[in-house]
Amino acid sequence: MKYVLFWEFDPADMDTVIKKWEKVKDIEVENLESISPNYAIGGEFSGFQIFEADNPDELLKYILHYAPEVKCRIDPIIEAEKVVEMWKGK
Repeated sequence: MKYVLFWEFDPADMDTVIKKWEKVKDIEVENLESISPNYAIGGEFSGFQIFEADNPDELLKYILHYAPEVKCRIDPIIEAEKVVEMWKGK
């Protein structure tokens, strides 16, 4: 399943967040694939990234790596075409 991970942090934590970002590849996660770049929104200290994961718990490992400085929210994303198909089939 695909998920969008929204993130934000206080600019005062920028140095700490950068250090954690540089070490994110050291996290041991299975079947978690980033399928988009990590985007910042409007030059602010917030943004999003899209992942594909067989198990959403793997995203939790990613989020906990950045805690407590980075606040995250995860939402599943579904192709609109599938939603329409399901709606028609109800």
